[in-house]
Amino acid sequence: MNKDTLFLLKAGFYDGDQGPYVCAASTKVEGFLALYPHVAMAIDVRRLPFRRPRAELVALLGDAYQDCPVLVLGDAAQPRVAASANGNGRRFIAESNAILSYLGTAYRAPVPH
Repeated sequence: MNKDTLFLLKAGFYDGDQGPYVCAASTKVEGFLALYPHVAMAIDVRRLPFRRPRAELVALLGDAYQDCPVLVLGDAAQPRVAASANGNGRRFIAESNAILSYLGTAYRAPVPH
């Protein structure tokens, strides 16, 4: 995987017959991308449906890692970046403020205070 890949939940999803909803954490990251479009253009952004299994994430990270938002780090990511890793060696960041801190630092944008 060459580029950092960000997975967000598509806005306006339903949970059974309840909704429409937005994922608060994904919306926070969407706001950052709207303010700093150069970051969105530098990474691969994928918006997934609410329903599980989320096949794209399962293929990359396994069944246990299907939450959004999640940033799967590309091959060029610095090794010293604090990230989790799954069994196939993929490194990822799964908390919205940590994602924003990484994106701000890596792509020259502000970071959360």
